[in-house]
Amino acid sequence: MIRKVIQLAGKTLVVSLPSKWAKGTGINKGSEVTVEEKGDKIIISSAAAKAGLKTEADITGTVPMTKRVLGAIFKLGYEEVVVRFSSSEELAMAQEVIREEFIGFEVVKRSKNLLHIKSVTQLDPNEFPTILRRTFLALLGMAEESLVAAKKGDKLWLQTIALTDKDINKYADFCRRLLNQKGLSVAEKPLPMYYIVEQLERIGDSYRDICKAALEGEKMSLSAQKIHAELTAFFRMMYDCYYKFSLQKMAEVGKKKEALKKKLRQAFATAKKSELQILILLDKLTDDIYDMNGAVMAVML
Repeated sequence: MIRKVIQLAGKTLVVSLPSKWAKGTGINKGSEVTVEEKGDKIIISSAAAKAGLKTEADITGTVPMTKRVLGAIFKLGYEEVVVRFSSSEELAMAQEVIREEFIGFEVVKRSKNLLHIKSVTQLDPNEFPTILRRTFLALLGMAEESLVAAKKGDKLWLQTIALTDKDINKYADFCRRLLNQKGLSVAEKPLPMYYIVEQLERIGDSYRDICKAALEGEKMSLSAQKIHAELTAFFRMMYDCYYKFSLQKMAEVGKKKEALKKKLRQAFATAKKSELQILILLDKLTDDIYDMNGAVMAVML
């Protein structure tokens, strides 16, 4: 869409807003809009549009996907949701996900087959870098502690580390909600950034599953322990590549991935049956970390 710029009073430059967009967001004469400068881009947003982000969700018959349905709605950026249900199980699942994952939401109305929830906080794009870094650091903590706990066979510690994944999920959901609702206000390249956040959540799932496997009695061989330690260093390389990017660092990431895959193949060749599950999870974790490379380069280049 191309618009011509009009000059008024000698200095003021004016451009018209698309009428369909203005009507859809409730903008009229006298309305206020927010204008943000992003390099060669200007982002115009409307508080009226934000207030209009409402939807209804009938979760009848959605078990076992109920939590994922509601989670998707939260991530999409809606500010107000009417949830309809038809069973106590659906209600329990809805209440659990709202309580644990819907940051800043409250139930404003409740009836026999309905929950009406609404956001009571403002989404601030400036929070995104802080929450993203917190996600990276929480994952580094999971990586380091899960190996120590597995070596010691400390079941309570393993359970605690596995629960950290819930925090990772919460951070990732909040980041995706910000990206979906605020877009360019959050990141100049929101699409690859969204993928990075999704991949961080997958990495958290992998570390959680390693902890669960250790809790269930799966053995972590000496070679697996060494690979686990190297994977922690591998993830730290990707973290460093994101925050202090260079193509040379990314090349080192590629070399490290190949070395890890070689060691994994060797470990699989001599592994006992009781050691295979953790090796499979470590192999998946290698891919989860490496697969961030394209999105990181897309954001940084």
